[in-house]
Amino acid sequence: MAGIEPAKPVYKRFWFWTILLAVVLVMGNLGGEVEPEQTENASNSEESDNDDEVEASTKDKEVKETSETKSDDTSAEKEDENEAVTTSRENAVQEAESYLKASPFSQKGLVNQLASKAGGDYPREDAEYAVHQLDVDWNEQALKSAENYMSVSTFSEQELKEQLTSDAGEGFTEEEAQYAIGQIDFGKEEAVEEEPSEEPVEGEPSEEPSEESGGAEGEITTSQKNALQEAENYLEFTAFSKQGLIDQLSSEYGGGYPLEDAEFAVNQLDVDWNEQAVRSAESYLEYSSFSESGLKQQLSSDAGAQFTEEQAQHAVEQMDFGGNESTTDESSDEDGSSDGSMTKSQQNAVAQAESYLEFSAFSKKGLIDQLSSEYGSGYPREDAEFAVNQLDVDWNEQAVKSAESYLDTMSFSRSGLIDQLSSEYGGGFTREQAEYAADQVGL
Repeated sequence: MAGIEPAKPVYKRFWFWTILLAVVLVMGNLGGEVEPEQTENASNSEESDNDDEVEASTKDKEVKETSETKSDDTSAEKEDENEAVTTSRENAVQEAESYLKASPFSQKGLVNQLASKAGGDYPREDAEYAVHQLDVDWNEQALKSAENYMSVSTFSEQELKEQLTSDAGEGFTEEEAQYAIGQIDFGKEEAVEEEPSEEPVEGEPSEEPSEESGGAEGEITTSQKNALQEAENYLEFTAFSKQGLIDQLSSEYGGGYPLEDAEFAVNQLDVDWNEQAVRSAESYLEYSSFSESGLKQQLSSDAGAQFTEEQAQHAVEQMDFGGNESTTDESSDEDGSSDGSMTKSQQNAVAQAESYLEFSAFSKKGLIDQLSSEYGSGYPREDAEFAVNQLDVDWNEQAVKSAESYLDTMSFSRSGLIDQLSSEYGGGFTREQAEYAADQVGL
């Protein structure tokens, strides 16, 4: 056992190192081949990344350029639009200034003038813009407008204020109108030109100014002057009693003058009130039919023309109600006028009888009563009877109409309806006419 040589370790053997060296060489070659491929891949990756960045940068630039182009276009459009609006408004401002040089306007009136098709025809917003740019004292505009009105016509304070503030007038505010009226001074006394009077005869007393005329001789206030002119204007177009004219001048629906100025004005007038009553009577008879008493009542009543009893009587007498007027209708002996003529009173009674029958049903007796009653037309009984006799009326049909009218508002038996129609206090029809009507309405 001692003679046997021990075995060498593996790492001391030749073949071990030969194999190890071969393995190392092989591994080295493998490593050298992999590195170029990885380098190439890395290079390609970098180039791809650079290309993406360039492409993205190019797209961003294009988007930015497009956005800037659109922004420039939009800005240009807005500038054009703003320029157009500004031109319209500038023109509106210039036209507003031109209007104010020619005539006074309220703020509202000037806006309406600029926006109206008959005016400037500007858009409403441009008209409002233009007026708001102006440096205008609207109180002074109201004053100028008031002075213009007063120079061409007569106004009371109330009338002038309504004219200045109304939508159909100037459209000033209440405050602006009140300012203008305050500047007009309606209480200011003005000298009145008087016609030279004849030289007084020696020994005769000179005329003293009457207290009725009010105030000092030759001086009246602006309000009184205007009231006087307006009173004269009223009398040119229609007839008035003295009291009626005073009421017209002082009424809020008329001239609106203070009552004392209205009375002053009427007292200055040289008017024949009897002739005014005649004109008024003729006007009434032109549009309606009246008896003498009916016309007199209309002329003298407070709800009518307000003439005095004497003036109304004078007018009625001028109408000649008793005079005969030629007519084309032949008259029978029954109506008392066989010569084809009627008095004025009879003619009016006929016309009014026809008018009554247009609106309601009457018996012959009932129509005569209506025409002659003091609560009706007030014609003389003979004229009322004459008028009804001239009519061509089917009294049976009138009874039927009256019966239908009764039944529309109340229930009746046959006998009750006949009694109502034939009663003196009912319809006043004859018994035969009442029975005919009851038959026709089915009772």
